[in-house]
Amino acid sequence: MALKCALILSLLCLSLTPPPANAQEHAVLRGSEVIIVFDGVLEDWAKTILRAYDDMRANVEGTLGWRLKSQPTLFLVASPEDFRQMSGSPFISAFAVPQRQMIVMLAPRPFPSAYVWKETLEHELCHLVLHDHIRSDLLPRWLDEGVCQWVSGSLGEILAGGWESSYPAAELVNRSIPLSRLVDTFPADRGALLLAYRESREFVEYLVTRYQRQGLLTLLNRLREGEILEYAVQSSLALPLHAIESQWREQRGKGSIWLVWLSRNLYEILFFLCALLAVGAFVRLWIKKRGYAGEDEHWE
Repeated sequence: MALKCALILSLLCLSLTPPPANAQEHAVLRGSEVIIVFDGVLEDWAKTILRAYDDMRANVEGTLGWRLKSQPTLFLVASPEDFRQMSGSPFISAFAVPQRQMIVMLAPRPFPSAYVWKETLEHELCHLVLHDHIRSDLLPRWLDEGVCQWVSGSLGEILAGGWESSYPAAELVNRSIPLSRLVDTFPADRGALLLAYRESREFVEYLVTRYQRQGLLTLLNRLREGEILEYAVQSSLALPLHAIESQWREQRGKGSIWLVWLSRNLYEILFFLCALLAVGAFVRLWIKKRGYAGEDEHWE
């Protein structure tokens, strides 16, 4: 933690101090709404993000109905090793420091697909907006991460690598972590960390499904007004948190293993169905051609 704080402070100082004329390691790109500090080899990354930043920020603010109060600083890091030292975890690709209005993001080369880095950045911007309006001690980690996954549409800062797809689906379904254990921190273990993110997202999506988007926003506004979580949930959703969590877990356990299997093999299933359709079309065409050939022989 001390190393992480020291690295963050050094990055902050770098953003405020222009590099010497002969130094090419780092550069600063200033926009009207964001400051981007990047390794010199990431200039294309920085310019691409700057062009898309206003739309990403507008999407986050429009979904939550709150504005980002200040101009954030985004640090783009090219080296996975350097980023891992800053984040303290090999399983994330970005993190936010709301107290300093900072986002640190791993920027691999070549570019990943646009939707991956856009969703990741929107996820981190969501953290900044939430903490701009809700005191950190009133915002549990599961709600913070769940809302940001709901807003961005993805796991966001979690790396979409092989470690996720290789984790047994049954393990994620059969295991569970009470929300009360996800208030301050998430576990460091690979499988438990993924489970914590997924449970956070699924529970927030359950709230949106059951109470509509306005129900979730009402809960967030109660927290914004200074209510503690238990009172905010009771006053906005008309049930205590533990009762809603119990109902969600009961519903989540019904047939969820098949849903997980289906979601993990969706592309393979679609490919197989397309292959069957192609084979069916070929057989139909072959039969049709045979029919034409038979007619020709008859006339001859």
